[in-house]
Amino acid sequence: MTILLALLGFAPTADQQRIPPVLAYLLLGAAAYGVGYVLDIVAWLVGPTLSPYLRIPGVLAVALVAHSIYRLVVHRDGLSWGGWLRERLK
Repeated sequence: MTILLALLGFAPTADQQRIPPVLAYLLLGAAAYGVGYVLDIVAWLVGPTLSPYLRIPGVLAVALVAHSIYRLVVHRDGLSWGGWLRERLK
């Protein structure tokens, strides 16, 4: 069970240092890929001129939110990509 938790990124620090959170990053990639399909449907609804401009920000938004949640839950800090961007905007 500890190995599975470490692969998902939710293990204690000692175990997490030995085993990287590979499944967490694979699930993040799958979520970003799925968001790409949803954005394609939305782009089809709004017209072909906006299609290329919706996919990249949507996938990037999923990556920012997922990394922020990962850093908040696992490491309990604000050192994510979104946290860095938030500090720069302040």
